[in-house]
Amino acid sequence: MTAFLKHYLAVALALVVLDIAWLAATMTRFYDGQLGALARRGPDGRLAGHIAPGLMVYLLLPLGITLFVLPAVLKSRRELWRGAALGLVVYGTYDFTNLSLLKDWPVAMTLVDTIWGMVLCTLTAWIAASIFTRGRAAR
Repeated sequence: MTAFLKHYLAVALALVVLDIAWLAATMTRFYDGQLGALARRGPDGRLAGHIAPGLMVYLLLPLGITLFVLPAVLKSRRELWRGAALGLVVYGTYDFTNLSLLKDWPVAMTLVDTIWGMVLCTLTAWIAASIFTRGRAAR
């Protein structure tokens, strides 16, 4: 297995675990309330997204972290800001585009989700780098 594939799989696993934990903790109380009638819902009235687009997010975001953040973080933990920057760009682009185009897109959703993207990408990069630098002193 190539180093890139190992890095990608570690990033993907960390990201999925963190994001699912976040969504489990906030989906009902925050996201459901913020999205209201905008949300896709199942027959039971609960939030229900389409699987394929969700899987694309979980394939593409780890790719971005693996390509643009992890190499620098593996060299120096001081580069973790790159995770926050990628999260800001990706989540901010999504949320601010929705805020500009969708009539009832909530400002609170934009702010919370963008901040979560920054935290998620930073923590994911830190976890993945920690896996691959065990036994070596962090620089």
